[in-house]
Amino acid sequence: MAKDTKGNTPTIAGIRPPEKLVLGSNPLEQWKLFKQHWTTYAILTNLDSLDDKIQVALFLHVIDDDALRTYNGFVFDTPDDQRKIPEVISKFDELAIGEQNITFERFKFNQLTQTPGEQFETFLSELRQLAKSCSFCDQCRDSLIRDRIVIGIREPETRQDLLKVRNLTLEKCIDICRSAEDASTQSRTIQPEVAACNTNQKGKARSNKKPDQSKEPARTTTFKSPTGATPHQRSFKRPTLQDYKPPNSNPHGQLGFCGYSAHNRIDCPARRATCSSCQKIGHYHKICRSKDKTGGVDGVEPGSDWCTAQDTFLGHVQDASGQEWMAQINVDGRPRSFKLDTGASVTVIGEGTGVNLRNLRKSDTQLRAVGGRQLEVLGFFTGTLSYRGRSIQQKLYVVKGRTSSLLSRNACVKLGLVAKIDNVQANPTPNFETEFPELFQGLGKLEETCSIKLKEDAVPLHIFTPRKIAHPLLPQVKKEIDRMLSQGVISEMTEPTE
Repeated sequence: MAKDTKGNTPTIAGIRPPEKLVLGSNPLEQWKLFKQHWTTYAILTNLDSLDDKIQVALFLHVIDDDALRTYNGFVFDTPDDQRKIPEVISKFDELAIGEQNITFERFKFNQLTQTPGEQFETFLSELRQLAKSCSFCDQCRDSLIRDRIVIGIREPETRQDLLKVRNLTLEKCIDICRSAEDASTQSRTIQPEVAACNTNQKGKARSNKKPDQSKEPARTTTFKSPTGATPHQRSFKRPTLQDYKPPNSNPHGQLGFCGYSAHNRIDCPARRATCSSCQKIGHYHKICRSKDKTGGVDGVEPGSDWCTAQDTFLGHVQDASGQEWMAQINVDGRPRSFKLDTGASVTVIGEGTGVNLRNLRKSDTQLRAVGGRQLEVLGFFTGTLSYRGRSIQQKLYVVKGRTSSLLSRNACVKLGLVAKIDNVQANPTPNFETEFPELFQGLGKLEETCSIKLKEDAVPLHIFTPRKIAHPLLPQVKKEIDRMLSQGVISEMTEPTE
């Protein structure tokens, strides 16, 4: 950071001001986040060294129109030309605190529970944020957070482990919850979830039954709980081809892997098979998804309340090299990564992106995959999307099981990520041959003799054997050689030359 020679204003390079302040429906939370970003920006850019007028002007520049109207309604003790940034921040603090109801904040704290699919770190972070707005004393804050974790944790087994510990502290409580979540994640990685291989194709499966296959003894596996609980046994028999019977119908219209009836994915006969259509491993040619289309695209079947004309497809934009178009969009002040989907009419956020599932509103919108499988919509919320100084209000639909987010066509256009071009006109190319005809007639020659200098280590091009020419091209080659001989471009040689 360098100072300008004409004044004391520092030159700021590479550090952007915070995103615009959008108070929205939760002004307290939005103001806390913005204030934190502003304080960090002020420290990094040495903002205190600027004149007070510049600081206030910069602050007003990074708030939206609604926040600016709120600022204009404040009553200050100092005139505009003598106002300082701490006074402005103090007024917004008073506004945010005035919106806070301690009784209601404590009610939200005591009602908070971990929702399905929510990570423990997200649950813990929200608990701590709510605790800050509840005005708990320093001596009881940790114990109240600990109690709320024990009561609101999603897994009953983890709650039992917590209740077994005498003199449970907050640190020990957090450590047990994290360990339980990590163990659950690792267990799912080791033993993947069972996938059903269903198909809507009709017909009978051919059975190559061997005499001894029907008499295969069932294997018994004993599983022991990591917490020391009583072991339990599970008996199962590896399925054979005669067990794979084609279903009569498939209400969901899902394409499977092998074409037989539902069974464990790990025991599917097509698990290691190579498809002769797409050359991929894991399914048979008869139910290959690549035969009738080029890629998997999710479709949206919207409800009658907002669209009844046609289905809307959820895909994502790629450039010619196959790279996905991604953008970092702020949703209510929090950055999230979106794939640009110019074919969708709605914006979709995945359940696994850490979105808060407690503030969702019920939605009648139906989402379906291309194969007809209905996607589960957990709900929607209205959020503020911000990107490079532009802000819009959008409905964001949360889909269970998705780990990525898609930005709708309307949002892409309004945020300036995609531009609509009505027509394309090519710039006329100048016709140099018509403008300078003398340059395109006869053999071009330089008026003066030119000296071409070669590098010292230059190796001249030499051909040891004559190049072969296809017989149909011989007349054309002979004609071109005669033309070049007549014009003096080349000369006939009958002996070797250097």
